[in-house]
Amino acid sequence: MGLLSKVYHCIKPLILRACRGKGSLPPDAVTSRRLVILKNDVLGDMMLALGPIHTLLREHGEAACVLIVADPLRDLLRHLFPRATVLSLPVRKNVLQSVLISLWRHHRFFRRERFDALISLRYHRDEVHDIVFSHLRTKATYGCTARPNVRTIDGCHSVPYPLEAPEGTSLDLEAHRRLLSLFLKREIALHEITRFPPLPSTPSENVIIIAPFGSTEIRTYPLERFAAALKMISLQCDATFLLTASPSETSRLEVFRDLLLTTGVPRVEIGAFSSLIDLMRYTARCRGVLTVETGTAHLATLLDLPTLVLIGGGHYGLIGPWHRSPRQRWITHRMPCFHCNWCCIHPEPYCITHIQPEEIAAAFLELV
Repeated sequence: MGLLSKVYHCIKPLILRACRGKGSLPPDAVTSRRLVILKNDVLGDMMLALGPIHTLLREHGEAACVLIVADPLRDLLRHLFPRATVLSLPVRKNVLQSVLISLWRHHRFFRRERFDALISLRYHRDEVHDIVFSHLRTKATYGCTARPNVRTIDGCHSVPYPLEAPEGTSLDLEAHRRLLSLFLKREIALHEITRFPPLPSTPSENVIIIAPFGSTEIRTYPLERFAAALKMISLQCDATFLLTASPSETSRLEVFRDLLLTTGVPRVEIGAFSSLIDLMRYTARCRGVLTVETGTAHLATLLDLPTLVLIGGGHYGLIGPWHRSPRQRWITHRMPCFHCNWCCIHPEPYCITHIQPEEIAAAFLELV
């Protein structure tokens, strides 16, 4: 038991008393549902889980299922699965604070609901999840085991986390496929869990989405070389280049836009989206996507758009590359030190920085 868990269990009676203070429940208020699905992850990881979630809800009925996701993705999941109950957990560095907020929000719900099964599609949990799980009342739990340095739910029905995945998929997708095969008691094919909940058809736009920033700087392709690749693309493609990033990186986008204009790249704009739902709708009707490995890369792949992804070797194979069709391509510079967990031994991440602008331009023009 970790230190946080020991502290929590010491103060658990006080927390529960405080939560009950929000109102007691009569015995006949207890309800039963079929399934609770945990996937409180970032955008990219969630994109790989939307197909499995869609499959599970289709099999068991949306209204009988509960989804537990991260706060930033709550509205998106409610939009995609309107009949399911969607709860969210906070994304905070202060772990104990996350626990307290989670229990304060959902303790009454956890006491009221009983589930036939819990299935965890998150394979790298921390003590927050273990503590929250202790309040979920389920007859059975399902998850993956044997991923290095990862705890699993005690006593769960489990499959080993895969050590390799078939061509065209990733380890996480293969883990999803194996886990759903165990839970649904039939062999699940990959195409069943890479289907996307249908979006309304919309007119296409002559726009290419550019997502230049990785989740960390080491995953970001050098911006001067990115600009050189886009200059080559612009000479043969009349589309508008729409730059996207998280709201906190708007100033960086403005600097990159200025660099592109100085380089001679025309028709450059900065995308402003009020929500992930708007981003998804707009992306679905774009001509193509050029991105480093980000949530945008996985969203575009899931939407089966012409997509070129610049991916490094730190976590190569874990989440990506994967594809739905030949319209997606992931390129890298192969190195002997792949799978370094981004603990780079070189002056710079050659697996990213040694991808040539000419290679990027040629590959993207083939796709669009």
